[in-house]
Amino acid sequence: MERVIGHRRQAIADVLAAMPPSERAAAAQAFGAFARAAIADPGDDGRFTLLQPGGRLRS
Repeated sequence: MERVIGHRRQAIADVLAAMPPSERAAAAQAFGAFARAAIADPGDDGRFTLLQPGGRLRS
């Protein structure tokens, strides 16, 4: 699993490094929103999460 995660992180880093700075900033914001959505209850701002309302992540 660690190898897969490492490959994925490197692939993302390579793509981000090839982007113009303005696009890189937008991508970073999108990744941040995705990460916040993964740990929060579904919002009412048009984004979605992969949890049902009231659902919780398993640890």
